[in-house]
Amino acid sequence: MSELESYIRVGQRIRFAYGVHDCLLWPAGWVMVRGRGDPAAAFRGRYSTAAGARRFVIRHGGLECIARKGARSVGLEEIDPADALPGDVAVGHAGPNDWGDEPVGMIRAGRYWAALDARCGVVVGPATPLAAWRV
Repeated sequence: MSELESYIRVGQRIRFAYGVHDCLLWPAGWVMVRGRGDPAAAFRGRYSTAAGARRFVIRHGGLECIARKGARSVGLEEIDPADALPGDVAVGHAGPNDWGDEPVGMIRAGRYWAALDARCGVVVGPATPLAAWRV
């Protein structure tokens, strides 16, 4: 089993928790596993509920803006989402989630994307990335 497959499997066993194991912190954890630093360091621990997360995201310009700042903070190169390789991270639409069809953080997993959903846990399937970074 590859390191990425192992990370996805472990992620499936951990219960979703805002501010600990959520749709943006999970891909940030993958970046850390790959030795690139913590792109979520500036906001880790700043919210602990769905309402708090929503306020934080709105206050900071949206999930894409937050992800872009985090990626830049650890030196990740932004790439065309169409060029994403397994293990690269992105923000995009992975289908309806607990906030409607808001963007989520994702990890490229083969030809699909893996994302963490509050109701379903880790899901792997087609998605529409808005921005992506080489890990």
